[in-house]
Amino acid sequence: MIVLGIWDGHDSGAALIIKGKIVAAANEERFTRRKTEIRFPTHSIRFCLEKAKLKPKDINQVAIPSSDFSNSITRLFPSIKEDYYFVRRKLKKGSKLSSMNRPLMNMLGRLRSNKLFKKIAIETTKKNLKRLGFSDDIEISIVDHHLAHAASAYFCSGYDKAICITMDGLGDGISTTINICKGNEIERIHESGTKDSLGLLFQDATQTLGFRILEDEGKVMALSDYSKTDKKNPLISMYSINEGKTILNITMTKRWEKLQRLNKKFSKEDISFFIQETLEEKIKELIEFCINTYKIPNFCFAGGVFSNVKANKRIREIKGVNDWFIFPNMGDGGLASGAALHVSSILFNTKPYRLNNAYLGPDFADSQIQKELLNDSKKIEFEKIDDKNKYAAELLEDNNILFWFDNRMEMGPRALGARSILARPDIYENKKRLNLIIKKRDPFQPFCPSILESHAKRYLKDFKIPEPFMTMAYDTKEEVKDNFIAASSVDGTTRPQTVNETNNNYHQTIKHFNRLTGIGGILNTSFNTHGEPIVCTPKDAIKVAIRNKQDYLIIGNYVVKRKK
Repeated sequence: MIVLGIWDGHDSGAALIIKGKIVAAANEERFTRRKTEIRFPTHSIRFCLEKAKLKPKDINQVAIPSSDFSNSITRLFPSIKEDYYFVRRKLKKGSKLSSMNRPLMNMLGRLRSNKLFKKIAIETTKKNLKRLGFSDDIEISIVDHHLAHAASAYFCSGYDKAICITMDGLGDGISTTINICKGNEIERIHESGTKDSLGLLFQDATQTLGFRILEDEGKVMALSDYSKTDKKNPLISMYSINEGKTILNITMTKRWEKLQRLNKKFSKEDISFFIQETLEEKIKELIEFCINTYKIPNFCFAGGVFSNVKANKRIREIKGVNDWFIFPNMGDGGLASGAALHVSSILFNTKPYRLNNAYLGPDFADSQIQKELLNDSKKIEFEKIDDKNKYAAELLEDNNILFWFDNRMEMGPRALGARSILARPDIYENKKRLNLIIKKRDPFQPFCPSILESHAKRYLKDFKIPEPFMTMAYDTKEEVKDNFIAASSVDGTTRPQTVNETNNNYHQTIKHFNRLTGIGGILNTSFNTHGEPIVCTPKDAIKVAIRNKQDYLIIGNYVVKRKK
């Protein structure tokens, strides 16, 4: 009952499913140190097998998502996506092929899978796996892009019955699906094509505003909070929702041209607001259609659009949405998990289970950590400590910025207390310190808190269910806003992670901090410098900590200090 999932496109990675559950998952960027890696996930595959103590010959079933035109071409000619990777990240100017304008690229995304494309996917995957020692007769199943997204959300939701909505830029010629899920079956009942994509609207706006697509969409969401406009939104009428389908009422080229005109007329903040409001309103209409038509109160979500926590908040506030689950690796980085979960359900009749934590990546013994610390002993000093959680809380109480590395790395884009940078949430200056000095990113980007699950109702309005994955925004209660002034957006909302005993060390650290300060949460941001992947190994962590000239790193059971 073993299935290996592999994704070799944007944010490539691998996941291992045993008896219908994810036992290991990681994205290739963490190993290669290239943000949103696009190469075949060799390192991720090796990690998954090593974690389960398996060898390539032990794997008989492999699942891969997507076999549309774009993926087929780049599987045959990897240099194309390699070239475009650098162009997209604004690291170099590309060839004519990789620098095609947005409307043309979006139109190519409308080309769907066929027998030839599927054959290309299977043969290129077999070729890559053979280099890693996999058998020639390994069985490879191709899973539709949005079916893989849906499977990642539904099979990790624990629901017996739910509506599952997937939404992203594009994949296999589709941008949005609505599915009714029951038992271990996922039935697609509505779909919207690439042309009608709300995700591509957000991507186009991201590029128009000078940011990197597939990476900086969160900046557009953050900027929208700073708009003061009272102008009528000129974008909402471009889209309509009709019987479960999203419809773009103009051509993709005209949509692009309209964005260029608006960019000359309005500020970045106002355009961001128009884009964010359009997304929220149309998603709201889509959800209300589902509620009124199908009367199913449980919802699960996947696809890159659902990394937008403000839109997720809007969904949560809709009457009739009783329970929700958002897959923590909601973007394309989670496709390997979804593809493998789907194949597991087909071959082995596995059912949904509740994914309660995302700690599915590599971990390291103290002996491995000590070896790396000794390699940098000229720049750092370190010692082993008995109660690192209490020690960490005391450092935070004294307003130190703390680099924190503990146990298995998180799956997905959020730092959840395994590879995190921590700070006091009630000192506004910490936001500036982190953004400008450590993270080196735009000052308008907010930070988020990790809050004791037992204290969540004290701080968050309308808190209902645990939020272990930082996938949902909430309004903070007026009387406690100052407690999280450095870990909230300018509009008073926050994207919390609720923490319980699942992550014992992190939970104990926050409990100690609460005893010392009366605040049941801390500021938590990803352990990386902006534009780089979250750290994976002790070597990565030590390198980032030294480079940022911060005084304290707690890694495993060691406290590390920079030599003066």
